[in-house]
Amino acid sequence: MGGKIPLEDRLIATGTMLPALVVGCIYWLRLPKFIRLFVIHVAISIMVINVAAALSRPNQGLFNCYMIVDFLLIFTACFEVLPKRLGKYFAPIGVSVFVGSWLFSIRVNGYEIFASQALIVASMIIAITCFFALVELFLESKYDRGYFILFFIVLVYHSGTIPIFSFINYLNAHNRQAAFNVYNIIELLNAIRYLGLALGLYFIGKGGNKKEKYG
Repeated sequence: MGGKIPLEDRLIATGTMLPALVVGCIYWLRLPKFIRLFVIHVAISIMVINVAAALSRPNQGLFNCYMIVDFLLIFTACFEVLPKRLGKYFAPIGVSVFVGSWLFSIRVNGYEIFASQALIVASMIIAITCFFALVELFLESKYDRGYFILFFIVLVYHSGTIPIFSFINYLNAHNRQAAFNVYNIIELLNAIRYLGLALGLYFIGKGGNKKEKYG
């Protein structure tokens, strides 16, 4: 993350996000409130990508701020499905661990250095939350393909980014070509994530046969 985002990369990133935003807006009123957080997440992501592209200076600080908003939106949405007996302990612990790791990273590396360690922690917390959310959907007979697609795709994305961001700084310092190839993997994961979100939002908004259990 950093520098000015090339026009081609910006168009690709925005293009992969737009279907989820369009579907979310179309079915906004039929979506449970906590599912709308995914739509808000997509809208903010598009805005951040384009604002970062317009900046002439390095944009790591912007992405560090975005990381906090992104985590809180996704974590809150996933948390809503967890059983209360688990959620009442997991929510404060998860938020505290992430905020602590973010503050530590900013304190050590500075605000203008992308807090990749905090992003790893965020992805781990969200992946764990999504896993338990999926388990809860099955155990409580709340299975619906829209919800399953939504939480499964978030689980896949954040699980996939954990190993990538664990060594991306090393690659940036020692093997730029390998780092470039890794960024291509990130872009692929992003495309899968947002297309999956669009599909999940479509099924939830279109069918909504079980949304009353969550809303």
